[in-house]
Amino acid sequence: MIKNDELVLNDCRSYSEHVNFSTRFPDTPIVVVTISAQDILNEADHRINVFPSNIDDKGFDVNIATWLDSKIWSACVSWIAIDKEYTKKEGSLIQIGKSQIKKTIPGYKLHTGKGDRNFTQTINFDKNFPSSPNVFVAFSSLDVLNSADHRINLYTNNVKVNSFDVVLGTWSDTGIWGCSVTWIAFDKSFSTSTGSGMKIHAGRMSYKKDTPGYTMSKGEGDRSIKRRINFDKKFGENPTVVTCLCQLDVIKESDHRISTTAENVSATGFELKIGTWNDTIVWSASASWLAFGKGEGTSSTSTSTSNSTSNSTSSTSTSTNSNSTPSASGANGKDEEDEPKNKKQKTDDSTSSSTSTSSNSSTKDEDKECKVCMDAIINCVLIPCGHLCVCETCAKSIMKDKWNANCPICKAKITSTVKTFLA
Repeated sequence: MIKNDELVLNDCRSYSEHVNFSTRFPDTPIVVVTISAQDILNEADHRINVFPSNIDDKGFDVNIATWLDSKIWSACVSWIAIDKEYTKKEGSLIQIGKSQIKKTIPGYKLHTGKGDRNFTQTINFDKNFPSSPNVFVAFSSLDVLNSADHRINLYTNNVKVNSFDVVLGTWSDTGIWGCSVTWIAFDKSFSTSTGSGMKIHAGRMSYKKDTPGYTMSKGEGDRSIKRRINFDKKFGENPTVVTCLCQLDVIKESDHRISTTAENVSATGFELKIGTWNDTIVWSASASWLAFGKGEGTSSTSTSTSNSTSNSTSSTSTSTNSNSTPSASGANGKDEEDEPKNKKQKTDDSTSSSTSTSSNSSTKDEDKECKVCMDAIINCVLIPCGHLCVCETCAKSIMKDKWNANCPICKAKITSTVKTFLA
């Protein structure tokens, strides 16, 4: 859990914690970070962004940020670190990327209007897969209006050897300014292989108010639902399971509180739990999950668990002695406050709407975007650390309170900013 009073003090705010890998990687790995739980005040639009920084072979910083008048009581992230060698192997391929979906893209209409609205973005892989891969998607940032219930759905479609569509949808009167989507595509051989190499399974579980045992659509206090998920093929040992939010329908009258976790993990499956607390009402929710570990016949594997870092963060990591396998960690927590309210509204699944295409799975355009608002182009250098990472608007917001002005990347104290012009 990442929970800190710093998150509610300034216009542009971020918070970070350092994560140490249980086993050192042979080289700097690829790290992805996604949202697994959040507790956001309902007084303003819901704005949250999670991302990694300062990655090396021993660990990295996990960051959470918000901006303007949004306030976050607590948040939890899931992270996965993957050896770059897995992205280079032919016939046993993993590809990873992050996509921005926002109102400035032509054809995007989810921030206005009513009814079922979808936006489709095509992601092209850098390399073709031998056959259509499995694709895991999850949110790494959200910017949703607070004027209506928080209804958002993320899923994939038209998965091919060279591309797939990521679809963002909403319905009724919800408005979505944009989001960031992290995706991991992996060859199906990781799921079907019977040897002792790395095995990966992925899926999605949905819960609605008519699901037997569902209690999150009424009442107060801690409420949750969980179901057993059985893997198609057994792992050689208990795998690491990462869960992330991918669909939500939460009423606007109370703070936005929701979490997802994996419990009772075994070599054959696990229980996927989604919960809320206090007076929050959740009409429906879905979670994406990714399980990875050694296949049957494992001969030498080490697993370590720690419940150590600050602010009650719990983390688990796994690694193996032959070729570095991914390491993963999840954190979960909550904060209970606020006044109860109630509301009823019908929930519908989103349907098709406008389309757009993203020509590359890399993050070239993303590198130019402000690391705080994730919208405007970077054009300000922070002094004295020298990080070129924010837009002029966010730089001004950071400097409003000079005593608490910190770089969103390295957390160094900022004394001034310099506007730059990128070629």
